[in-house]
Amino acid sequence: MGLGEGDTGVLAKTDEAVTQLSGVIKDLLPSRCIVKTLQFDIFGFSRGAAAARHFANRIYHKDPQLVKAIRQGLANREYHSDSAGKTRFIGIFDTVAAIGTPFNGVNPNSADTGDVDLTLHAGIAEKVFHIAAQHECRFNFALNSVRPAWPELVLPGVHSDIGGGYWPNEQENCFLTRPQAETVPENQPDESTHVYRQTFSALKDMESSPNIAPIIRTSTSTAKTWNDKRMLPDHLGTPQKRTFAALTLNPRQVKNNWAAVAYLVMLEAATEAGCEFRTEDDNRTLLIPPELRPLCNKALAMGKAARSGYATAGFTTDEIDILAKQYIHCSANWNSVKIDTNNNIVGGAKPLALIFANRPDERWLRTIYDMDGVRKYL
Repeated sequence: MGLGEGDTGVLAKTDEAVTQLSGVIKDLLPSRCIVKTLQFDIFGFSRGAAAARHFANRIYHKDPQLVKAIRQGLANREYHSDSAGKTRFIGIFDTVAAIGTPFNGVNPNSADTGDVDLTLHAGIAEKVFHIAAQHECRFNFALNSVRPAWPELVLPGVHSDIGGGYWPNEQENCFLTRPQAETVPENQPDESTHVYRQTFSALKDMESSPNIAPIIRTSTSTAKTWNDKRMLPDHLGTPQKRTFAALTLNPRQVKNNWAAVAYLVMLEAATEAGCEFRTEDDNRTLLIPPELRPLCNKALAMGKAARSGYATAGFTTDEIDILAKQYIHCSANWNSVKIDTNNNIVGGAKPLALIFANRPDERWLRTIYDMDGVRKYL
């Protein structure tokens, strides 16, 4: 997933926006007009949400390059607003800055975001609304919350269930525990190995974790073993094998329709803030199947309550299980299961945890940082 820096990083994306701004202004405005207000509505998802927050700070602090781009875009037009314009609405989905720098040990799970300014001060925008993913818990996807300063709605789902990005239908078949290996005599049953017993211990922990338990409840998982017999005999000449064990999520189909619900919740928030959209060709409401419509209505009501400062009951266990069965992806895992032509698992074990880019955070609990960079739990 990268470290959020360089030519494609968060800062570079805001630089790109500034570079394009003068041309956009020229294209939008007639050659002769009076501009009373230059107003921004800023949206983003994931690192795009981090870029949106940083860009809002460039507006708020009247960044010289931004002011210059606006001045060039306006050319000789009469202008009566702030030199850097102002921000009306910031609509962001599941902010994950995940910036790895030398100062934080190249650790994307750190609160340190380097030069990326995520703080949204009072007055930075007229309104801010953030939708966070309730079931995301990958180590590399710590949440940069906007609490306690601004409204934040937590909806069921993982990162891209909320912000979008999954194919309409995907098959998942992944390791739920890190594949472990043990060298044992070749005739020893796999089920009697230490690594096999460890797998069942991990399952008990997952069954009690609110982030992965819904998938455990609504899907089937299996403790599996596989072997590599290309081992030298031990010092007594006893044949040996390398036994691997892990808990696997059996193949299941997952749909992407829930992201359309998050989109509609944000659309309503943005419309309330005064944003205007061309929605005549938007068919996202058609992507919501009948079984999700009551849950969509509940999400919309929760969003409205969050923006009004009211606390509401979240989704029930039964409602979350409806989503988990077909609509919540298992983003946190220890890589996909790979099989050979004989349907046997191959590989899986790795020497270092950091090789597993989608590994879960500790105890399957997401790291969350509030606006001040203080660690919280969802």
